[in-house]
Amino acid sequence: MQLVFENIFGKIFYNEIDDMYLIQWLDTTEELKDSDFQAFLLQFTDLLKDINAANLFVDATKKLFVMSNDIQEWHDFLLQELDKEYKKI
Repeated sequence: MQLVFENIFGKIFYNEIDDMYLIQWLDTTEELKDSDFQAFLLQFTDLLKDINAANLFVDATKKLFVMSNDIQEWHDFLLQELDKEYKKI
């Protein structure tokens, strides 16, 4: 598994064998601001331009950030724009 992005709030790994991204949120997300969350997600969408993985797993066990309704709508719109179907598990 290859670390492709990291900041104080989370890490993004790419697993070539499973063709999967793993987003791992950290407990520092308690301090996460809306703009930080948006920047992290935009970084992820940039990664998809390089490696358009078939699978995505989000480890939110340590995620303490709660999205506001506005951020949730922005999040959903952004993911919809990716034109990719990820199955929620």
